Amino acid sequence: MTRINVIDVNELTDQHLFAEYREITRIFTLVNQACKKHPVSAILKKIPPTYRMSTGHVLFFYDKLNFIEQRYFHLRHEVLKRGFNVTLKDDIVAFRTLIDPRFYQDFHPTKTDIAVNIGRLLEKIHAKPNWYKIHGNLINDTNYCQQLQQLSK
Repeated sequence: MTRINVIDVNELTDQHLFAEYREITRIFTLVNQACKKHPVSAILKKIPPTYRMSTGHVLFFYDKLNFIEQRYFHLRHEVLKRGFNVTLKDDIVAFRTLIDPRFYQDFHPTKTDIAVNIGRLLEKIHAKPNWYKIHGNLINDTNYCQQLQQLSK
């Protein structure tokens, strides 16, 4: 699984932040491998038109690598600010020389995209009450969920 959130990295719990940081760079390898096996036009045709969770979530971002690259650096800044010990993956910029530029588009999440993302985060929080933290401190699940819901309004 590869998590790619669209809400501001500052709003993520420590667990969601770290997981996304750890997983987000996988997409560069996936796109590079796909380009070696299939024509670019065939890959681009398979990309779903809307942001989603589950099937098609990662594929949606195949042609949005500029967004992914920028998001990685925002995640990087935030994990370091929160004191996580991480392996830096700044070498993802080297993929720009390997991957067709048509995959390096930007993405600006809509309110609907943000609502979809928040819905998934709320599911995760409700599944593990009293477990999530921000800056190492246990969150108040109810207050945090209300804060998240405000982001999509």
